Parts: sequence; structure tokens; C-alpha cells
Amino acid sequence: MPFELAAASCVLAGVLAAGYRRDRRRHRQWQQSMLDCADSPLDDCARHIEPDGYPMLTGRYGGFPAEVRLIRDDVTVRKVPCLWLSVSLHAPLPGCPTLDVVARMRGTEFYSPLLSLPHRLEALPHWPSELTVKCNSPAAPLAELSRWICEHFADPGAKEFLVTPRGVRLVHQVAQARRAEYLVLRAGHFDAEPVATTTLHALFARVLAVSQTLSAHADRTRATQAAA
Repeated sequence: MPFELAAASCVLAGVLAAGYRRDRRRHRQWQQSMLDCADSPLDDCARHIEPDGYPMLTGRYGGFPAEVRLIRDDVTVRKVPCLWLSVSLHAPLPGCPTLDVVARMRGTEFYSPLLSLPHRLEALPHWPSELTVKCNSPAAPLAELSRWICEHFADPGAKEFLVTPRGVRLVHQVAQARRAEYLVLRAGHFDAEPVATTTLHALFARVLAVSQTLSAHADRTRATQAAA
């Protein structure tokens, strides 16, 4: 009898191990399918696999270095994990303040500089609700950026709108883990299709437009100061 129990235990352990390896393999395949250079808006696109298993795209857009990342957010206890899409354009913006606009702030946005910025600004009256606006300066070009902020946060999946002297970044939700599975099993699996190329094209067109808006604003400011 002990021999039969030991044999059955070995068989069960083997079945569970094989199932675990199969699930891990499928998960890695799903992760790596989420981003691809095919039909990407980036010139000289290259794909790298990050340590967490998600791919990252790098290249150039509008003549500037650019990157696309996927960020898994599961740091908050009792909050269903999210998967964020981060699109960045590294277009230098000398003299631009660091301005961060975040939707539905929880204080756990580890990928955001929001909490480190000293000045909290009032959102403009016509902006979408639940936006937190912070800056490293008491003055920021909110009016000049209003169109793009409203456009970005018109989508309920939009999370962050960040401008710094080094460029522009937009963060958008890709997926949320299956709630029931997470609450019962604490398994943060996502049901998500690969990021659509139309989404990347739209977000990169927006970050380039934001960069151009800020550059034009800086040129006008310098011209006004020179004429004074």
C-alpha cells in the first residue's frame, strides 16, 4: 500500500509539474505577443524582452528616440492588477517644467513621478473629472496643453499625461486581471489581445503633437521676453 501511494504521488506531482510548465510556456508566449515591430509607427524599430518577460519596442518617431513599454501594476493589496501601456517620445524640451496629470490617483503609481512633484495645480474647469495635476513649478502651460489633455483623458483607459524637459509620455490601460480569479486565487492573469498598431499610431501622433505644442510655446515665450 505505501508503495502504491508513493507511486500515485509521483505521478500526480509529474502531472502538476507538466501542467505548470505548460501554463508558464503559454504565458510567456502571450507576453511576447503583446508588442511587435510589424506595422509599428517607429522607424528603426527593435524589440527587446524585459526581465519581467514583457517586450519593449525602441526606435524613432518624428526624428526623435521613442519607446513603448508594458508595465504590470500589482503593488496594491486588494486591487485587481492592471497592465499599462507606456508610450514615450524623447524630444528635448528645454525650459519645460515637469508636469504630471494622473487620472484616479491612488498614490501607488510607482511608474509616475507624481508624488515627488511639490506643486499641486487646479485642473481646468472643462477637463475630465478625477484628474490630479502636479508640477515642479507653480506655473505650467495648462491652457496650451488643454486640448491634448482633454483628448487623452476622454478615453476612460487613459492613466497619465507626463511632460518633462526630456520629452513626453502617455500611459494607457491595456488590460485588467480577471477579478473573480484574482479575488479567489490571487492569480493576476490578463485577457488581452496584442496592442493594436492603430493604438500605437494614435498615441505617438499625440505625443509628437504635444511636443510640438510645447516647443512652439517656448519659442513664443522667448520672443516675448526678447521684445520686452
